[in-house]
Amino acid sequence: MKLLLLSVFAGLAACGPTYTCGDFPDAVCQSVSETYDQIRGNAGQASHAVSTPDPPAHVILTTPDVASSPQDAGIGEPFLTRPRLLRILLTPWEDKQKDLHAGGYVYIRLEESQWVIPR
Repeated sequence: MKLLLLSVFAGLAACGPTYTCGDFPDAVCQSVSETYDQIRGNAGQASHAVSTPDPPAHVILTTPDVASSPQDAGIGEPFLTRPRLLRILLTPWEDKQKDLHAGGYVYIRLEESQWVIPR
């Protein structure tokens, strides 16, 4: 039994992490507190400067060939309307057995999506 446990622990020792900061060329190694300070806007208080990669020289923005609204669709092009939803907020409440219900949101679909063909 001891030999089995010893072999299992020896096998688990070989299962260490293989990824470090050096494995990713654009990654910056920093502690969790430095990352938190950087996100919160306190980057000047970090213990060492963090280098950021240069932004790309040219950025090309493209949009898909999809109509974003019925007005953008071509004449006679069918489109699918959005369903009408009702969001109901249930505040926390206590029932007769003194059980607390935390509340939350309930979403009710008032009207299903429909295909519309303009004429």
